[in-house]
Amino acid sequence: MLFGPLALDIPTRGQTLVNYLYIRVIKFTLMTGLAVCTNSWASNAHAEQKQWFTAGTLSIGAADLHNSSSRGSLGTGQVIGGFVDGRLRNSQEVDAAAGIGASIGFNRSHWSLEAEVLWRVRTDWDLSAPSPSIRTVTNIQTNISNATFMLNLSRRWGNANAWQWQLGGGLGVAFNRFETDYKEREIPGEREEIEITADRRSQQLAWNLSASMSRKLGKRWRGRIRYQYLDLGNIEAGPFVGRDVKVFSRHSTHELQFTLIHLWRR
Repeated sequence: MLFGPLALDIPTRGQTLVNYLYIRVIKFTLMTGLAVCTNSWASNAHAEQKQWFTAGTLSIGAADLHNSSSRGSLGTGQVIGGFVDGRLRNSQEVDAAAGIGASIGFNRSHWSLEAEVLWRVRTDWDLSAPSPSIRTVTNIQTNISNATFMLNLSRRWGNANAWQWQLGGGLGVAFNRFETDYKEREIPGEREEIEITADRRSQQLAWNLSASMSRKLGKRWRGRIRYQYLDLGNIEAGPFVGRDVKVFSRHSTHELQFTLIHLWRR
């Protein structure tokens, strides 16, 4: 699947028409907002300190998957042998997050408007639950990768020829892919391990808050370090062939981003 806000897509399996139209409206609103804002700023011949820029970003941080549950789809929920059948052992998992991205934006006076695309490599979301009703343990292991398209607005303070500080926020869409292995562990002497795989994609509304500092590196270059909190919404994995099991969680990241910015001629 092509990740991207302008991808020509159709509703995927399990995606309702309402959700599909909702995401398309978000995409259209973001692109229209960017076009209207940049056109309005650029059309003002007397606007002060206006300048286009492009940038490349490397991102590292932590992905937080919390409030994980199966919502009753795994196990019986009964207490068997001292264990609650199907209750997840962990409702939260933190894993490393890393990504690479690019952006284009426009500065005017003390404000910046930026359209950003960032792709993040694999995040592990591993869940485990005792399953005494079938005399085994169930593992659900998911690899998550995603790309985000964000429209960010920020306010700058400081000296344009030296250090500057920024506070901002953004709204956009997250394009997720989930590659999941569902496993029922081996029962010695009776059967081998059961493993079922599933591949799922989804799109979710995303938003961020950020704080950054930047330094001029040359006539047309700036270096920026930015902390960003990114909320990627609710996610789910499953069901699986022969097993009507789903798991759900809330996905967010805390990221430190290193950005090289090129300032174009005014």
